[in-house]
Amino acid sequence: MGLLFLISGYFVPSAYDRKGFGKFLKDRLVRLVIPAVVFMVIINPITYYSMAISLGDKLPGFFEYYLHYMTSIQVLEGNGPMWFVLALFVFNLVYGIIRFIRKDPSTTKAKDSLESASTNTTRISAKILIGLGLLIAVLTFLVRIVQPIGTSFSNMQLCYFVQYIVLFAVGIFAYRRDLLSKLDAKVGKRCLVIALGPGFAVWSAIMILAGSLDGKTYYNGGFTWQSAGFAVWESLTAVLVSYGLLTLFREKFNTQAKLGTALSKSAFAVYMFHTPIIIAVSLLLRPLEIMPIFKFLLTGVICVPLCYVIGYFILIRIPGLRKIL
Repeated sequence: MGLLFLISGYFVPSAYDRKGFGKFLKDRLVRLVIPAVVFMVIINPITYYSMAISLGDKLPGFFEYYLHYMTSIQVLEGNGPMWFVLALFVFNLVYGIIRFIRKDPSTTKAKDSLESASTNTTRISAKILIGLGLLIAVLTFLVRIVQPIGTSFSNMQLCYFVQYIVLFAVGIFAYRRDLLSKLDAKVGKRCLVIALGPGFAVWSAIMILAGSLDGKTYYNGGFTWQSAGFAVWESLTAVLVSYGLLTLFREKFNTQAKLGTALSKSAFAVYMFHTPIIIAVSLLLRPLEIMPIFKFLLTGVICVPLCYVIGYFILIRIPGLRKIL
């Protein structure tokens, strides 16, 4: 998730440069907050109620249930996967306020600054990567003393937010310094090898030594060496994998055919509406008596293309939805 926030942060400065504070904030409200509200107020309660009734749960009539949902804390916690866009809006809002207070240069000056930065010889060394990972690890460890893994606030797991905030800021910095074009592909390959090879071995050792095989969860948080070790592994892995994937996709997958364009156009619609589609297919497959792992795979094979077909041919073509998708 940290990589997604990094990529999001990368595109924020240019958007602010073009639009200014007012239009920038308005655009974020339309593209981030309104979809989240639609999910919380319409999609989530209908999906949950339909699922509960299908599973035989005893619930009151829908309108009675909906009234309780809207007048309780449930609506605030009903953002489902849309927690990401709500968090992203908060990050964008803070960035916009900082830019507004600082009275940053006009679009033209910002462009000149970017062009000047493109000649900068800044390189991301191993020391910087390790230092960034350790910074995230220390702050994450401290946060998890009071907000361990598994706790949440309004469906947001604050135990991971240090990584999100720091990498979002890294994305902003990377745009101004044009760092993504300067990432070394060979270093990126090494990062992936380290994260997926020795990194997996380290994770396994931490899990075993932390007593996870006996059901212990000391690594989830608190002032324990298990939590500290897990935070270091997790944070360094996030940094290494982010670097590796950025270079991999830049070098190997930096093209887009017709199919890719169609998938991109419907990606946000899929993200916003995949929950009810997956639940509906899962309920239809419920009577099928096969091993859970095979049912899981079958559900994925059906739902992934189905979500994109519905997104591309239906959802993004609905006038009211088109503006926010």
